[in-house]
Amino acid sequence: MNKLSVVILVKNGMPILAQTLKSVEWADEILVVDSGSSDASIAECEKYENCKVVTTPWLGFGKTHHFGVESAKFDNIFNVDQDEVVTDALKEKILTLLAEGELDKVYRIKRETFYLTKIIKHCWSGDYPTRVFNRKYANFVDEAVPHEYVVSDLPAEKIQELLVHKCYPSLNLHLQKINFYTENGAKFLHKKGKKSGLLKAFFHGGFMFFKMFFLRLGFLDGKVGFVLSLNSAFYVYLKYIKLWQFGKGAGLDG
Repeated sequence: MNKLSVVILVKNGMPILAQTLKSVEWADEILVVDSGSSDASIAECEKYENCKVVTTPWLGFGKTHHFGVESAKFDNIFNVDQDEVVTDALKEKILTLLAEGELDKVYRIKRETFYLTKIIKHCWSGDYPTRVFNRKYANFVDEAVPHEYVVSDLPAEKIQELLVHKCYPSLNLHLQKINFYTENGAKFLHKKGKKSGLLKAFFHGGFMFFKMFFLRLGFLDGKVGFVLSLNSAFYVYLKYIKLWQFGKGAGLDG
């Protein structure tokens, strides 16, 4: 059967990383790309004989994922985030695909997400990230983009077996990530010559809330759906406010 490398980008991934690693211990290789963890992440990785740890400074989402794929031992890649858990059904599906021969498609996996420990069925509906592919024919974009994505000429196929995303168990963690993501997103837009202002920031943020809470039926996710929609709106608003700030020559540190 074709060999598989699971690639995981890690920085202070505990405690969920322990669940992540346990759920992929069946892989031929677990390749962990660490960008400066100060918690027990590395020690947790070292518990698995098939786990290899490589270190790199943070290069941006696209470049760091691309580095991880290129550092893997095998061509067949399964990219998993440090806060994701592979279900038994998804494991069996991937093993079946590998047993059938060389991967001739890129595979988008249905992801079930938990926010503040509650499952989100509407705000983030239709989430199928591309995660399984043969690196001879596909890879993550080798650019410092705000969000990574896979480029390939191969057709894509959806996998319905679930990948469980245990993101943001606390508001504090979400707010920390919002600051990080908006900083990177605003800098990326600024370098591309994009501009913003107060009205534009308010409009984009407001529309994000309307889209998630009403168009995607986020109100059916209850109070947590409201909090998620509001925080997502704040994320968009803050990104464009920072872009406006950068356009005025303030706040850039490199």
